[in-house]
Amino acid sequence: MIVNNKAVMKLRHLSVGYFVKGHPTPLLKDINLDINPGEVVCLLGQNGVGKSTLLRTIAGLQPPLSGEVLLVNQPVQAYSIQELATKVSLVLTEKVGGGNLSVEELVALGRHPYTNWLGLLSKEDRAAVNEAVALTKINYLLNKKVGELSDGQYQKAMIARAVAQDGDLMILDEPTAFLDLNNSVEIFMLLRQLALEKEKAIVVSTHDFHLAMEFADRLWLTNFNSPLVEGLPEDLALNGQLEESLYHEGFGFDLLNGRVLLPTKEGKTFSLFGNSQAHNWTKRALERHGYLPGDANATIKLTIETEGNATSWVVADQRFLSLESLLNFLPGHKGK
Repeated sequence: MIVNNKAVMKLRHLSVGYFVKGHPTPLLKDINLDINPGEVVCLLGQNGVGKSTLLRTIAGLQPPLSGEVLLVNQPVQAYSIQELATKVSLVLTEKVGGGNLSVEELVALGRHPYTNWLGLLSKEDRAAVNEAVALTKINYLLNKKVGELSDGQYQKAMIARAVAQDGDLMILDEPTAFLDLNNSVEIFMLLRQLALEKEKAIVVSTHDFHLAMEFADRLWLTNFNSPLVEGLPEDLALNGQLEESLYHEGFGFDLLNGRVLLPTKEGKTFSLFGNSQAHNWTKRALERHGYLPGDANATIKLTIETEGNATSWVVADQRFLSLESLLNFLPGHKGK
């Protein structure tokens, strides 16, 4: 067995869950993983499978049912609360108190494990707070009260606090749950930057499959009554484990393009002619409406024509100047 001496955290035969009337009820069992510096790990799985329980356990907030969580080769329970706070920073989904604090004061709380008994910030503490604010781009929120923040603003402020805390391991439970697309991408770009430039080990649970595939170095895939599976996103896609994890009776998984496939109706096929940027967008639109790619005998035969910035779609003798008008023309479309 290869020993990984670089790992920030090691999980050994770890089982997590809860107790019911004194009896253990495991959610995830016998997990053996290493969390390495400089890596972004994305934890994926359905609601209720045990993702948050796993994160809370490795953060030291609740004991494991069995097995070990080793932080720098020591059991996480061996650390005092203050020692643990200098090594692990945590962002949970639920809101904490402190609505009357300013955002600047909230971010500064990330430096609390490093301050003296008076709680005074040193020059280094101030620099860490300023850097966290700059990285998360929340300068404009500093004087606002935490209770006045939107959900998305609050989440970014909490991430800034975790950045200021400057632990070797950052754990985030659905940090983009309340953010729009632009802010979600910004957060994942920030996490990637922290991993690459500051050698942080980052574990983040998310339901955003596409962002996980784009930004994660490793995936942890969880499913009900199944062992946790981990690996590079591309390896998991190629060996079929990603598709198996995402399996659902109502839809499939496109291995080639890394996206969800909606159900199709038997006999509805299309063929596309014409090499243009519109090809992929047309294919996506048709597949979303239940058509499958076909051959020369396809139900719908489309030719895509472009002239400058203008695109048109030709079916038989009819020409359409937008995908919407094309889809409305097709048999069985709801807009027809």
